[in-house]
Amino acid sequence: MTQILEPVNGVELPDNPQNAAGLSAAGVFGAVLRQWETPAYKGHNHTEVWRTQIDDREQASLVHEANGSRYTDVTGNTTRHYYWVRHVNSGGQVGGFNALAGAAGQGPSLIWLTCCWKARSFQNSHFRCAISAPKRSRSMC
Repeated sequence: MTQILEPVNGVELPDNPQNAAGLSAAGVFGAVLRQWETPAYKGHNHTEVWRTQIDDREQASLVHEANGSRYTDVTGNTTRHYYWVRHVNSGGQVGGFNALAGAAGQGPSLIWLTCCWKARSFQNSHFRCAISAPKRSRSMC
């Protein structure tokens, strides 16, 4: 439900929040770096960051209110989380989420990062490290 706010006593009201867009992720040492497009509407106040361990927005919880267009979620583990963001204007009006499906993100394991480092240092050890590496990350090393 979106309401159009009207000026009161000559005070200019904020624009309706636009839907959030461009949510991306990068995992580092038990944390997930989240970034999204900076909103371009008048009166932006903050962006809500929502998270859950399954790709179901209805079960997500608000984990942060960001003043900028980035947030580092320190999960302390390698569990995959799904994220959504939405903007809020200075009048408290909430915009739409960035998407229906969550944007997945997880921090890489310390074991994988150690293997990756060893693989770069010792060319012959790459095979042993790739065995324990997550399938999605093997090409990164």
